[in-house]
Amino acid sequence: MQNIKPNTEYTVSEASRILNVSTRTLNRLAVKEGVKKVGKKYIFQGSILLKNYQTHGGLIISPLADKVMVLGKPLEPFKTTNKTEIQEKPPEVSYEEQLKKAIELITIAAAKQNVQHKIFTEDEYVNLIGTLDRVEHQEEQIQYLRKRVEKQDEILTNLFKTIEQRNYIEAKGLTKE
Repeated sequence: MQNIKPNTEYTVSEASRILNVSTRTLNRLAVKEGVKKVGKKYIFQGSILLKNYQTHGGLIISPLADKVMVLGKPLEPFKTTNKTEIQEKPPEVSYEEQLKKAIELITIAAAKQNVQHKIFTEDEYVNLIGTLDRVEHQEEQIQYLRKRVEKQDEILTNLFKTIEQRNYIEAKGLTKE
């Protein structure tokens, strides 16, 4: 195995970096193998690491990899597919965009056939226009009421100031007498 010598000692972090294995995995291995601790850290002998990890074609594998069973058919036929056989998935389009595109297509098809494309019936259209007129009228009423409330607020503010001044004058008059 590259970089690991049987008679050399390795810390968990060094072994983790060399083997590309998590430090937690190496800590569990240290407990399992009874590796000595120096201070609060485990110190591995290279021989223990070599015993538990081996290389295969430059890759570091665990001895458990030997116990893995291959289920089903081999994957080789699937790995050699022609690029023309693979169809790329089109990007996802939102519902609104799909709806807009469908309406455009229907409108174009209707125009080609010289057919008027109506979304609403006559009754629905009249009701919609009436509703829009009512909304405009209600907006005017809201503006009128808003101005009326502002005027009332102004009048009440002036009334409050007048009463405050009157109370001040009366209080001054009482102190002089």
